[in-house]
Amino acid sequence: APHLLGYYALFFFFGVGSYRVDGSGLRYRGFSMLALPLAFFGLLPIAMQIIFEPELAAEWLGADRMRGAEVAIETLYPWLVSFGMIGLFRVVLSRRSAAVRYLSDASYWMYLIHLPLIFIAQAWIRDVDASVWLKFIAVTGGVSAVSSISYAILVRPTPIGTLLNGRRKRSSG
Repeated sequence: APHLLGYYALFFFFGVGSYRVDGSGLRYRGFSMLALPLAFFGLLPIAMQIIFEPELAAEWLGADRMRGAEVAIETLYPWLVSFGMIGLFRVVLSRRSAAVRYLSDASYWMYLIHLPLIFIAQAWIRDVDASVWLKFIAVTGGVSAVSSISYAILVRPTPIGTLLNGRRKRSSG
């Protein structure tokens, strides 16, 4: 669907625009410290109310404002979580680590490949008689596994890996 492609393209082009050659990226620590609490404790409870108790949410928000609230949450929540997680990871994972470096290198490939894999997995699992949570875990886990394995086998040791991450440097230790 073109509107979904456009929606995800915004995240992609934001990432491209925020990348700097020196690797420092954007600086928004103050905002990122507020972003996760606002997303998880502000927007998420409202979203859960709208999803699981729409009648109560309509009474609270007003029936005419429900769709606007849904669109606002669907727009703001992923951006707040993205900014918040970037800020959190910059603080928590700022020390050198081979495992973190590997995940960092793999993340771009996983970002690029995850969307088509999600669509395929959803199509396969849509008619399975199981809880939504079990389907969510299966799709998320399956796509994570396939994208991780495909990175290790098909991307990292090939020219595609060099294109995505640059030449790997040998460790001096």
